[in-house]
Amino acid sequence: MKPAELVEMDNEALHGKLKESRRELYELRFSLAVGQLDDHRQIRKVRLDIARIMTSLRQRELGISVDPGVGDPLAAAATKDDVADATEAVAESEAKLRTAAKPVRATAGKAPSRGKATPKTVTRRVGKTISKTAKAAVKTTRKPARGTITKAAAAKKATPTKTTEETE
Repeated sequence: MKPAELVEMDNEALHGKLKESRRELYELRFSLAVGQLDDHRQIRKVRLDIARIMTSLRQRELGISVDPGVGDPLAAAATKDDVADATEAVAESEAKLRTAAKPVRATAGKAPSRGKATPKTVTRRVGKTISKTAKAAVKTTRKPARGTITKAAAAKKATPTKTTEETE
């Protein structure tokens, strides 16, 4: 389905087409699971149609595009007061769209410098800078690999334990 066809349809027809397309996608997925689907591209085409329909409905909801069944809000106004109100409403919706379209800058913090690391800091592969003392603490808290004997375990094995016969 082409976007030009969607523009010409009213909201009720779009909702019906959306329901029909979702049902078709369900049936295609079922036939794929059973092994009866010959053309796998059909699933992609139906998913794209659903996305186009949903986009068109959302644009109408936001006021970006107009439902052909409703018409222009300025043309429907009967008096000068109605025209002024409708013009104000259109201006407000356009202002909202302009502010929504502006890019948002990240203000969470300063970007990390790209210079050389100072003697007090070391950079990890993930890009976080930590102090050398913190890095040493991380090294000491790591668990030994499985099968290796730690110094504490070796000392425990090396010290002889007294049996009950020796103590008597």
